[in-house]
Amino acid sequence: MSRSMVPALTFASLTLALAAACGGSSNDDGPAATPADTLSGVVVERMLALGMRDIAFDSDRLEIAVGAVAEIALSNEGNLTHDFTIERIDAETTVTGRGSAGSGRYDVHVVVDGREDALLLLRVADAGEYSFFCAVSGHRQAGMEGTLTVR
Repeated sequence: MSRSMVPALTFASLTLALAAACGGSSNDDGPAATPADTLSGVVVERMLALGMRDIAFDSDRLEIAVGAVAEIALSNEGNLTHDFTIERIDAETTVTGRGSAGSGRYDVHVVVDGREDALLLLRVADAGEYSFFCAVSGHRQAGMEGTLTVR
């Protein structure tokens, strides 16, 4: 090998090592961006709180403006796991805590374990009335539901 090729090979090796260390590989096993991250860092325009206990929400009505970013603080004050679910809604969401947004069966689904809290950032595209409910077996049937009005 000629002496002039050594620096070129060293530079190429160093470049490959840095690319691998910085996650330059497309096979990175780290978390992928999800639809649940669409509102990270935006300004919240409306703050709401919704408590959950036993088999009830502490309010059966929530109201937000079309296109406004609302923060819904979900607080499970009981021991049972509950969730905040909207089956179909054209919305952008971000969820902190355990849960998901846009996961298959439901457009919004935030699970909150007993004595835990979660935050839902929500921006709804269209005016209307949307049912929210707890999807835990038997909870909606027992009355754990309400209406989100978007004006």
